[in-house]
Amino acid sequence: EWVGRDYEKGLANLDSVMKAMPKGRVDKIEEQDAPSFYFLSQREQVSTDALGDMLGRVYGTIMQHINANSIEITSFPFALVHHWPMGDHTGPADIEAAIPVPKGTAGTDNINYGKFIGGPIVIAYYYGAYEESGMAHEALHQWAEENGKMLGDTPWEVYVTDPGEEPDQSKWLTMVCYRVGDEPAS
Repeated sequence: EWVGRDYEKGLANLDSVMKAMPKGRVDKIEEQDAPSFYFLSQREQVSTDALGDMLGRVYGTIMQHINANSIEITSFPFALVHHWPMGDHTGPADIEAAIPVPKGTAGTDNINYGKFIGGPIVIAYYYGAYEESGMAHEALHQWAEENGKMLGDTPWEVYVTDPGEEPDQSKWLTMVCYRVGDEPAS
């Protein structure tokens, strides 16, 4: 009995704290023609709850190779989503963490060198915590439906803001991207 009142007050405070926390937002959606580029990457299957740890570890491994070989980084790090478990999130996600580099950069036995083939894409500019970026994917699917477009099967997220330099998650910019094309006429 003596704990019950404090417990209820704590739950009421938790609700107000959660409501006061900044939520992610999609600022805009736009189509672009993406250029081709090259990258170093590692691809792994990982449970969705371990994704953050996996990305940190893999980007660290790639950066060690980049730094040890004085390789130029040509753009922001990104992650290709080859498979994301739907519904109850059973099964692993298939994620390829990558960093853009110049053409002809050497990989290693465990760091792949690849090429992104450019073409028409659509981008959602999402601000917020990485864990909430699903709202940008949902916004892009809604946009595609409303605009008679088809989205590709392998989206990717470009991590523009370095969390080590910007502690405020509401200012973290992630560009959520899909290849895009017109829906076939019925």
